[in-house]
Amino acid sequence: MRKTKKTLSLLLALAMVLTLFAGVAQASASVRITSTTAVLIPGSNRVLGTVTIAYDTAIGIDPIAANTATVVTVTLPSGVTWDADDITAATTTPAGIWTRERVDAQTAIFRATSTPAITGLLTILTRADIASDFRGDILATVAVRSESFDATQIFWEQSETERLGRVAATGTTSTAPSPTNVVRGVGNQSVSDIRIRENIHGSLTDGADITIALPSGVTFANIVGATIVSPSTATTTVPSDAALQTITLSTIRLNVGPNVPDGPIIVTISGANATDATVTVATVGVVGAVTVAPRNAPADPITAGRLGEQVADIRLTENIAGALMPNRTISLTLPVGFTWNEVAEVSGDDFIVGTPDISDGGRTLTYWTPPTLAGGRYFDIDMVRINTRIDAPAGDIVVTVGGTAGASGTAVLGTLRRPVTVTAVTVPNVRADATGQALGNIVISEAFVGAIRTGTIELTLPSGFTFDGTPTVTISDVVGTEPSITSAMALLPTNTTASVTLAAAVTPTNAATITFSGIRVNSDRLMRVVFGPLNVNVRGSAILEPIATAAPNVVGVSNVSHGAAVGDNIATVTAGNVVSATARTTVFTVGSTAFTVNGVAQPPIDVAPFIQDGRTMMPIRAAANAAGVTNDNIFFEAGVITIIRGDRVAQFTLGSRVMVVNGVAMNMDVAPALVSNRALIPVRWVATALGVPVVWDATARTVTVTVQ
Repeated sequence: MRKTKKTLSLLLALAMVLTLFAGVAQASASVRITSTTAVLIPGSNRVLGTVTIAYDTAIGIDPIAANTATVVTVTLPSGVTWDADDITAATTTPAGIWTRERVDAQTAIFRATSTPAITGLLTILTRADIASDFRGDILATVAVRSESFDATQIFWEQSETERLGRVAATGTTSTAPSPTNVVRGVGNQSVSDIRIRENIHGSLTDGADITIALPSGVTFANIVGATIVSPSTATTTVPSDAALQTITLSTIRLNVGPNVPDGPIIVTISGANATDATVTVATVGVVGAVTVAPRNAPADPITAGRLGEQVADIRLTENIAGALMPNRTISLTLPVGFTWNEVAEVSGDDFIVGTPDISDGGRTLTYWTPPTLAGGRYFDIDMVRINTRIDAPAGDIVVTVGGTAGASGTAVLGTLRRPVTVTAVTVPNVRADATGQALGNIVISEAFVGAIRTGTIELTLPSGFTFDGTPTVTISDVVGTEPSITSAMALLPTNTTASVTLAAAVTPTNAATITFSGIRVNSDRLMRVVFGPLNVNVRGSAILEPIATAAPNVVGVSNVSHGAAVGDNIATVTAGNVVSATARTTVFTVGSTAFTVNGVAQPPIDVAPFIQDGRTMMPIRAAANAAGVTNDNIFFEAGVITIIRGDRVAQFTLGSRVMVVNGVAMNMDVAPALVSNRALIPVRWVATALGVPVVWDATARTVTVTVQ
């Protein structure tokens, strides 16, 4: 019986709890919370956005139940505090039921107690004080709850985060939207407008002055929106305005002094709490104020090593009236390797005065502008001829225009080509104490048809060598009437120069090739010769401009030196290699057991050299002997090969690509190998280890090892 009573009591209590929760569910509702955002600057009594709480039955949101209290709490973030005197709340149905219950630093609470249901719109108008260092969004927490009149029961509660404001940095942004090009020495020139815009309303101080200052040498002629207070200073007063402000200064005209340098005209802006700023309203001497362009360019390229080659005319044109200043210079500079020869005519509205100066070794012409200049002028340099050195760089010939008058730019006057190429077929060794030694054949090939003209071609040997007999000259590859030899190859009195006279080809159709063969030289034992490349100088009027035409016919230049203008040598070609009197030259041929030492045949080696991985392999003793090592300094033990030459000790191991020289390991690209019971070694690596030069001739497939 007692157990039954206890069970009934529990059921009764549970029923009461369920009844209570059922009542709360019936009274529950929900609201729509929205807000507006204001853009602000820090300070006191700032107007934030509004908080709106709506009950809209049309979309299924029920009004707050009757006989309940509604509480709205708005909490501001740190750094933002309520201005308590300016917080209000209003509703329409029922009217006047909302009261401001409490406001502290960051929390405001509003309460409505009404017997009928609350169906109207609640709007909270907010004002707050914003700390000076606060930046970014003002995010407020808005909470709405329904509770009993005595606040002992909460039926439902809803909370959202709303952005009531955004705090931006104070200050201004200054711009000049469309800078212009202006010229020095000219007044009343239009420049860009200037715009000063508040980043946020209230940045500028109402009634204060903003100062606009010009750089040295520039003064105001006019400005709309500001007052000129001195030649280089103007001020504008900030008006009172409830909205974000943009101050525009327009119709700005400046006087630009004659000594203002090239570059931007920069205006300085300051005052009235505007952010200090600089803006570029115009540019002085900008590239493009004067156009430099070629005119009447020749159709064909010009040739290196010639005097008086005609190139394009040059025109300088003002794009802006007054771009060129009076009593200043205009310079025209050719690249290295070119000099001025003749300028037949200069025209264009008295653009220049007097005769030009010449400088930079004939590369630069300098003209002067007259004392007065009208705007919109042009300047033509016609019938331009230049001298071209044989070693000048091939390709476009670019003249650079400069000077102090305001002209700048470049123009392509033409294209340079080389007349010939000069090569040596082979480069044999030449002993320093022998006679009748052969040099490699020297071949001169026309780069274009007709490059070789009537005149001489000379070969000149270096100091310490003379010709042993007269070389043979042959001409080939010409279809039609080829260049002809009008005077046989002859030696000049010192025997250091061999010369031949040619006549130009008549209507040639192919480029010619001239070959000098059978060149033999003697070494003067009494003179000290330089070991290494034996360079032959090739020159002559058949290719270089004839000396007789180097008359002083250039403007501003006298006594033109043929050599300085076009160069003395067509080319310098290495036709031999000078070695000492005790030099030993060994020549091996791939695939042959025969070899020579200083041109004398030797007993054959037992294994012919062959190519492996791009390297020539040969017997150890043959390679070492060629490098000047005697047999008693060659050791082979347990697969390790040791070779000693002077202070160098080189070790190689069969099957290993590691070479050790004086204790330092080096990696090779091919390893020594055992072939037909003979140890073979890469000859180039032997020579490298012992400091001996090796020459590979891919055509003859020979390896030449020379020991001084």
